[in-house]
Order: sequence, then C-alpha cells, then structure tokens
Amino acid sequence: MVAAAKAKQMAAWDHTADLMALYATIHAGKQYQRDHFHPYRELPPTPQHDLDDPGAEYDRLIALESQKRGP
Repeated sequence: MVAAAKAKQMAAWDHTADLMALYATIHAGKQYQRDHFHPYRELPPTPQHDLDDPGAEYDRLIALESQKRGP
C-alpha cells in the first residue's frame, strides 16, 4: 500500500512539474525540464567544459592540473 501511495504521488508530481516546466519555458524564453520543478527528481549534471572556445577550455584544464600538482 505504501508503494502504491508513493507511485501515485510521483505521478501527480510528474504532471505538475510538466505543467510548471511548460509555463516557465513559455514565459521565460529558456528551456526548462520537469526535473527543475520536481522535488523527487534531480537534474542531470551540467558539463563543466566549454567546447565552443577550445582555447579557454585548454587554459582551464592547465590551471586545474597545476592546482592538483601544487606549487
């Protein structure tokens, strides 16, 4: 019975989060997902790299590597 209640709650939140994502996407002009609003789901991790600017990405990686090695 507990599993059924959790499943029903999850389904209700899926519906609500889908509507909230739709409204936010329409009004804010940027893309939102259900996971932005769903309290039981997490957003997928965002990548830390910027492949649009390879030079900046290279500099970032070199700085990261030098931090790991220390002075």
